[in-house]
Amino acid sequence: MTISKQWFVALAAVTLLASCASEEQAGDEGDDLSAAELASLEDGGDAKADTLFGLPAGAQHLYYDSPETVYLSEDQDGPVREDLAYRWFGSFDSEFKVSAVIEDENHFPMPGVHVGFKLQRLVKQGNGYRFVVVAQASGDNGSAVVTYKAPRNTPRRLYLVTVTSSPLPAEVIIALGCRGGTDNCSARQQPGESCGGHTREPMVCDSGLVCNYVPGDICGFADAPGTCTIKPTQCPRGIRYTPVCGCDGKTYDGSCNALKAGVGVMRVGSCTDPDITGSWTYQPAAHYDYTFSPDGSFTSVAQPACAFGNPRCLVKLALGEGRYEVFGNTVMLSYSNEIFAGRSATFTVSGTGGNMRLRGTDYDVALTLRRN
Repeated sequence: MTISKQWFVALAAVTLLASCASEEQAGDEGDDLSAAELASLEDGGDAKADTLFGLPAGAQHLYYDSPETVYLSEDQDGPVREDLAYRWFGSFDSEFKVSAVIEDENHFPMPGVHVGFKLQRLVKQGNGYRFVVVAQASGDNGSAVVTYKAPRNTPRRLYLVTVTSSPLPAEVIIALGCRGGTDNCSARQQPGESCGGHTREPMVCDSGLVCNYVPGDICGFADAPGTCTIKPTQCPRGIRYTPVCGCDGKTYDGSCNALKAGVGVMRVGSCTDPDITGSWTYQPAAHYDYTFSPDGSFTSVAQPACAFGNPRCLVKLALGEGRYEVFGNTVMLSYSNEIFAGRSATFTVSGTGGNMRLRGTDYDVALTLRRN
């Protein structure tokens, strides 16, 4: 299939060139959506958008300051047009910039390649909704850019970007930016921005994002904020994932599947497995100290008894580092740093609460670790 050139001719005839701005055309274009309608769309995500507002099949949320690479091809076997990419976003009455770029191997716009897009705004008309074109851009040197300024004193609006290129296949980088920072265009946090935490006005992620907490932050209960993260649409198959305990108290097959479900990670390991995170020690005379982090990493160190005698011996200590996994009452340690590379150890968990013990052999010593 060959893409029709008429689309590009019409695109170029709209008086918009790369890096130029456009105002909306006057006329009976319909009414803006109410705040409640926009909230319903943004809270519902892509699936609800398709149902309520008639977004094209395959339309996905585009976020500020988060460039996305889309693949366009001529294959038409599926229900979604693969020669077009659809992305939607919301914006206040601020100035924002949309760009579509095809790069060469040196990350410069590729000469001789045509790329273009149209920018549409969702309006309500009668009992239905439709998109009206408010700006377009095209370029024959692998780049098309529009800086758009919405009329002032208007509510938050929903926009749709439709991108295509010639020849195909092509990888197009779509980017969205807001003048003066994302706060001027969106009331909700964007990818990479802080979220959650116990503040007077909690920081809420935009729809389609999950507030992902660093394991060990107790999913925000310790006042530590998380980071807005794009939900994966799919996770690689055919590999063994380490189970993780999600912030909802459910066990997931790896952190990717937790994020896909819109859940942050509490700690590595099944929610039903013993929680061994924290510091442990064994002190018969020498000191053996371990720290197990919620992200699945650990450190260990052995200090000889003479280091605590009088006079004290001076010994250069070697810190062991690696990863650990918990399977039921078994804890498996795999060292990864250069000094201990290839070494492993296994501990058995016994007891609960303050009586929990880790028993095993490491540093060629039978150890019984107690939580500090």
